[in-house]
Amino acid sequence: MSGGDSLSLPSLAEVAHADWPALKRMCVSLELNPKGRSAIVRMRVFDHVRRRVRAEAWRLGREHEAALSTRLGFPEVAERLWESTIQLDAPAPWVGLGYAHLAAGHAREAAKAFDRAAQMGDPTAALHRAEALATAGDLDGAIRASDAYLTAHPGDVRANAMKASYVSRVGFVDEAARVLRAAMESHPEAPGLARSLGVLLLKAGRADAAADAFREAVRHDPSDVDAWINRGTALLLSGRTREAVGALREALELDPRRAEALNNLGVAYLALGQTKSAHVNIERAAKHLETPRIMLNVALVREASRDRPEALRAVEQVLRMKPKDSGALAARKRLADSRWYVVRNACNILGTLGDPELAAQLEPSLRHSDARVQQAAVAAVAKSKAAGRCDAMAHALPHLPPHLQEMVLDELIVAKDPATIPSLADFILQASGGKQGIRENAVQVLGAIPDPRCVEELSRILYDQGQPLSLRRTALNALRGSTFPPAQQRLAEFARLAPTDPLADECREASTPKAR
Repeated sequence: MSGGDSLSLPSLAEVAHADWPALKRMCVSLELNPKGRSAIVRMRVFDHVRRRVRAEAWRLGREHEAALSTRLGFPEVAERLWESTIQLDAPAPWVGLGYAHLAAGHAREAAKAFDRAAQMGDPTAALHRAEALATAGDLDGAIRASDAYLTAHPGDVRANAMKASYVSRVGFVDEAARVLRAAMESHPEAPGLARSLGVLLLKAGRADAAADAFREAVRHDPSDVDAWINRGTALLLSGRTREAVGALREALELDPRRAEALNNLGVAYLALGQTKSAHVNIERAAKHLETPRIMLNVALVREASRDRPEALRAVEQVLRMKPKDSGALAARKRLADSRWYVVRNACNILGTLGDPELAAQLEPSLRHSDARVQQAAVAAVAKSKAAGRCDAMAHALPHLPPHLQEMVLDELIVAKDPATIPSLADFILQASGGKQGIRENAVQVLGAIPDPRCVEELSRILYDQGQPLSLRRTALNALRGSTFPPAQQRLAEFARLAPTDPLADECREASTPKAR
């Protein structure tokens, strides 16, 4: 054939690997100039072949249609398409069919498809099956499938993260955290594991431990904006407000437009009493993203700036987005009532009269819906010498905002009043949400009261495995420092009854008499 005919063209691979004599023969057969350096001649042949080779047109196959149908939200179509592509020696269509079944809500059928892929040699089929079982609500089965895969691939990052997710959903947060920490030790180069651990602990209410995990994540990857934001949130929830401000500023250095970082920074400033800075940041957050939570914070900073009409307008906007939002409904009720200052002034006046019944008289004001009235009532009761003042403040703890809870606990740790023991214990064990650091402070107040009844209440907290680990450890430390002999007995009893508990070794050590 004459040179240049497409059928006589060498392949690009042949051109790339041809030696010099073969390259010159190619030039002669293609009627090209064979003179020059070998690299120049090789490039001349490459250009000639590329210009004359027609690229084969790509056609959309059934497997591509099936994958796209699953992604676009047509799982029934995807199921039919994947079934038409099934072959005896290819596990991939079975995996695709499994995910189409999952998208259609047929979790059991998905598990069967993934089993078939496993039988055909797909090494990751056990993980696919775990996902299907978890979707069907069989978390125990999902954990077993993850373990089956990890037996052969013990250090697999994805498998460990999936197992930790399933274990935490069952309720074993400590075990899930252990799995992620083990994966972090095996793969210290993967910052996503530390972030996953932080999110896990944050959802479980362990803000201090979550903050430490996010610190590890940003140490590995200082440009991880989400980890910085989550660290700031964890620090804020644990009461470490100034550290939270620093973390959130780092996040905004990386992405100044992140609404959640601006919002959380504003909340931190509000907790520090810096109303102007709080106002600026939360208003900036609302310009980027108007969610019910951000707009409710806008209402709070406008209220703190004494702009009631604008605050009420923001609350109405929240209720248009989320009509049954409890925070917005309470704010609207509070803002619509212009008589709050009358009650506040009455609290201030009563506080100056020295009435011995002041604590009982101001008890309703301690539960008022307006924080400004509550603050005036707390200040009046704290300054008085009225009978039952400490018990009244302790009894009001669940109804107070965080900054007033901290104020009350500061008063109670000085007073050390045994009458506050039942109210403090109820607040610690029954409080949900809010700042975990405040509950830990309440445990410290309880442990400081010189009364043997505290031992029983601290033991209740230690024995309650549904409470956060840091809260239980605070109770353990209070029992360790107690001068009452039953405290050591309780620690030894706990170590004996719960030998696998994370605090069992610490209890055993604390209850063992020190050798002289």
